Amino acid sequence: MKKYVCAMLCVFFIFLSAGCGGGSGYTGATTTAVTGTAPPGTSPVPSEEMRAVWLTHNEIYSMCKTGNGFRENISSAISAVADAGINTLIVQMRPFSDALYHSGIFPSSSYLGEAQGSDYDFDALEIIIKEAKSRGVSVHAWINPYRVSYSTDFSALADSNPAKLWHSRAEDASRLIVCEKGIWYKPSSPEVQRLIIDGACEIVRNYDIDAIHLDDYFYPVTDESIDAAEYGEYLSLGGILSLAQWRREQVSCMVSGLYAAIKRIKSGVLLGISPSGKIACNIDEMYADVGRWCSEDGYVDYIAPQLYYGFLNGTCPFEKTALEWQELVKNPDVSLIFGLAAYKCGKADEYAGTDEAKNEWINDSGVLLRQIEYIRTLEKHSGFALFSYSGIWNTNIADFSLK
Repeated sequence: MKKYVCAMLCVFFIFLSAGCGGGSGYTGATTTAVTGTAPPGTSPVPSEEMRAVWLTHNEIYSMCKTGNGFRENISSAISAVADAGINTLIVQMRPFSDALYHSGIFPSSSYLGEAQGSDYDFDALEIIIKEAKSRGVSVHAWINPYRVSYSTDFSALADSNPAKLWHSRAEDASRLIVCEKGIWYKPSSPEVQRLIIDGACEIVRNYDIDAIHLDDYFYPVTDESIDAAEYGEYLSLGGILSLAQWRREQVSCMVSGLYAAIKRIKSGVLLGISPSGKIACNIDEMYADVGRWCSEDGYVDYIAPQLYYGFLNGTCPFEKTALEWQELVKNPDVSLIFGLAAYKCGKADEYAGTDEAKNEWINDSGVLLRQIEYIRTLEKHSGFALFSYSGIWNTNIADFSLK
């Protein structure tokens, strides 16, 4: 099935250019930063649609631990990506308050092969950029801003991890959330917001990337107790926002601050966010104000909702959900990129509803291609991103041919 899907995608990408359908093409961004420091029209305006693939930390880990070493494995992977017509690689560089690159802020990631904080004689991001740029592929550095660990065990973190350092100091421990989903940075903490922005800016300054990319991990839980003290202080100073509104404001403050900081350093570097495909879930459960980000200047250059649903999905049928996102994007300078579930090809979709919907990706080998055909007819379509690399290509690239 993987070989079939990959071969079909290759043909599809080659013969259906960005001009197909009614899509406007990936236009990048021409917005002005919130602080007014980034002049309009300074971001690149690619003529073709974004055709991206996500490369996860687990996939990078397999390349570090398998076969001929990371450089050779990633070179083969990027060659396969480029040959298939993919023009953008969204590569996960900070999954857990760590770094798959050389950082003075976060410890090295355990997904490079050894324990968190280990020393390495190679720079994974530098290698990826070199290999990608030589093949005409853009690189978006993907970071998880708030997630520290799925475990609540601080001893598993490197001593230099900011979360562990804060946890060890009573006056700083309140910057963290420890809950059933693990350890997280608290979105309402100004120090957390500064840490996230500084970490992203370090990448922008030191590496020739084309974008910073955030995914859908914002507030981990809705429990009122996790930031009750901060919200109480806000109310005591005369604040009038509800808890949900206030939380959304905290996340938006980080996003707008990050946008402005990136543009001050390199105006051509984009900021993209890939939220959940469920608009209400973003707003009411993770406090991600996607409507605001898609409507106002100074938040994002592109939005890439994760539309990981089939056409028959009972809750979020693909076409209806795609149209909802198209309606949400009001700002003409925000590009709409559709996140598509390549990983579901040939597999049961357990939460899709009816048996027919659950088996759609098994019974219909053309779901993914029909989704690409459909979004290319939409007025605000600027591209798509496939999740993820291993959902399309075999892990052993050397034994796989796209021809």
